[in-house]
Amino acid sequence: MNEKEKEKILNTPATTSEIIDSLRHMGNDHPCCKPFCNMAADRVQDMLDNIKKFNKIMGAREESSFGREFSPTTISSCRTQHIQELGEIFDSFKNFTKEIGE
Repeated sequence: MNEKEKEKILNTPATTSEIIDSLRHMGNDHPCCKPFCNMAADRVQDMLDNIKKFNKIMGAREESSFGREFSPTTISSCRTQHIQELGEIFDSFKNFTKEIGE
């Protein structure tokens, strides 16, 4: 593979499924790397699953007996900056799962 092909691959957006498949394929092509490639693929899948679970829990909305919508799960901090940063992290998790099409 030449440098131009490598650059094209590195600059092409990929879904998480494609990344996981590539890791597993790389392990099949290079048997000495197979355990590490499979472990990396499993870790990527675990991270994606955990981000999805987090998004589902934090994004849940319920209706009170008075008809008001609320979030049953909240994260609190006495540090305003931490709350802002947590909000940004949560938004990045939501955007991540949208971008990869999961």
